[in-house]
Amino acid sequence: MEQTPHTVYSTTNNLKVQFTQIKNNMPYNFLEFMANSSSGTEDIYYCNSSYTTGSFTSSANCGLVWSQSASVGYNHTHTQYSKHMLVPFSITNNQIGNIGVSNQSYFVFKNSGSWNYYYLANDTAAMQTTANVGNSWTNFAGTLDSHVHQFDSKTQLCTQINSTDYYLNSNLSAVRCDNEDISRFAPSPPLVYSPSGYSNKIPILINYSNSSVFSPTDTRLVYYQIDLLDNNSNFLAGITNNSLSLNYTMNSSTIPDDYYQVRVTAFDNNTFSSIGSSQIFALDKTSPNCSMLTFTGLEQFSDVFLVSTVSDNLMLEYDNLSVNTDDYFNLLNSSSITLQQPYHINYVAGTVLTATARVSDLAGNSYTCTQAYTVQSTNSGGTNTTESPVSITFGVCPTSASIGLFIFVMVLAFILIVIGFIGAFVIGFFGSLMLFLATFSIFACNMWIGVIMWAVSCLFMLGFILRWIKA
Repeated sequence: MEQTPHTVYSTTNNLKVQFTQIKNNMPYNFLEFMANSSSGTEDIYYCNSSYTTGSFTSSANCGLVWSQSASVGYNHTHTQYSKHMLVPFSITNNQIGNIGVSNQSYFVFKNSGSWNYYYLANDTAAMQTTANVGNSWTNFAGTLDSHVHQFDSKTQLCTQINSTDYYLNSNLSAVRCDNEDISRFAPSPPLVYSPSGYSNKIPILINYSNSSVFSPTDTRLVYYQIDLLDNNSNFLAGITNNSLSLNYTMNSSTIPDDYYQVRVTAFDNNTFSSIGSSQIFALDKTSPNCSMLTFTGLEQFSDVFLVSTVSDNLMLEYDNLSVNTDDYFNLLNSSSITLQQPYHINYVAGTVLTATARVSDLAGNSYTCTQAYTVQSTNSGGTNTTESPVSITFGVCPTSASIGLFIFVMVLAFILIVIGFIGAFVIGFFGSLMLFLATFSIFACNMWIGVIMWAVSCLFMLGFILRWIKA
């Protein structure tokens, strides 16, 4: 792999990479992989062989190991083709965290943003991708540049030299093996379980796992240092020297709403240290905002848009709009959005409509705004600027006066038809016109006006039938 040009796979999908012959009794472990990104983070999960499909973030067979920031960069370079990020993890009592370690194992890379993964285009069936949290996986024809190192105090490094002269005569030396010098090994990195996701809690609980000390020169852990970082892993403030406690309650009342990361550093008696980091989490203590556009000229039985503008410091989750007895629900994925809810006003003039919008963010904060509208008999020239966007460019909707005149003429025509004063041609012409006007009124103007015109049209056609029978 080190001497072979790689292919890059740029994606926002999550990746799962299979490893075999993973030992469950090695305290010191490192995952190396080749990937980078211009921004964002990726959370790295360990899954044992019992995991197949389903959400790896909540599976009992998977657990968070590391949160890798794009700003950290590569830990080391082998060749121009192979550079690696380094993820330390510890195995204690045959477990990573509380997940049992199996011979066949998986590391899952959960992306925030787009990441570039470097692989060799040979299909070993060891790599899969998913666009969700693991409900379905798709085989990927390639092998990610990655591997795992495992060792303990008994691990040996063995070397052998083969020398060859100009005439291709060669001599192979004896094998020499030396024990790993772990006298300066740092403690195993703590796994930071919380905080994670979105939180509106004051205070915030920080939880992490115990670190193990393996150095033969000092087996005593001294303290954990907890620090607050921004979402690019830059130091913001020291939170506390937490002694040997595995949890801490952080006062978040004075911390601004934003995205953060918690870093926990374990120190032994030789001042050697190892770092564990939480997932990037959002602190959002502020309720969202919402407002609704005020209308003063809503016409009875018309179609309008009810407009509400909602926003949040970080990220909205949903909006629930109710108008009297009608409910509408919108899932949101934005920090600010203007919603236009189509609504048919099926009420008579004078009715008061109460529109209530309840908006919630991902941290669980919510806010409710309410607006009352009084239905008018006609559009009084107010700010009803969001009527139905369906454009009807022909005809004019009938007014109350024109409807009265229409009814009078049709009743008179009915009488004239019955007594034989109007002929069949005139009857056919007026019948077609009345049906068109009635249909136009139902779909373009007002349903009830259209129903009235349909009823009068039926009366007119009844006169036509009677005239026909009389003839």
